[in-house]
Amino acid sequence: MPQVQADWVDQILVIDGGSVDGTAEYVILDKISEGFDMVIASRYLGDAQSDDDDFVTAFGNWFFTRTVNLLYGGRYTDVMVIYRAYWKQLIFALDLDKDESHQLPERLFATRISWEPLLSVRAVKAGLQIAEVPGPEPVRIGGGRKLRVARWGAAYYFQFLREWLFWNKSIERTWGPAIRRPEERSTQDQQRRCA
Repeated sequence: MPQVQADWVDQILVIDGGSVDGTAEYVILDKISEGFDMVIASRYLGDAQSDDDDFVTAFGNWFFTRTVNLLYGGRYTDVMVIYRAYWKQLIFALDLDKDESHQLPERLFATRISWEPLLSVRAVKAGLQIAEVPGPEPVRIGGGRKLRVARWGAAYYFQFLREWLFWNKSIERTWGPAIRRPEERSTQDQQRRCA
């Protein structure tokens, strides 16, 4: 998957149809099947590292992660990373689909921001079960970085502080059941056929 060039596709979907080729394991679904609500492929957990980082981005991620952990009692090593697995229903349960979750910081800092840092904040604030697995980030294969350090940094930090003061919502779990691993699925299916 890391070799797929961005201009080849608009979206990548990983669909597990009972395959045993390692695809499901590659996309960190084991932790989801254990009952976690979100699993983050952290670039800074264990031996993982980001070969795409420079001093500014490495410091920024450390600073943002430290801020979220201090304000919200999280245990993150990487709040900014996009590569993560979570239930689709979390988008709605945590109001990530609502314009008011993003409009003010985007207007104030004249930029567009992604929802992963906000997802990190709201997930820990709502008391969801979160896991991290090591997810090294290789050197960028092609293209250039479109990072807008000052604007994005200011918008995210504003969002972190605003969330600390204002966002509060009790979450009703509407997602699951846990995904069964391929070997569990085949054993249960065989037992069902024999019964």
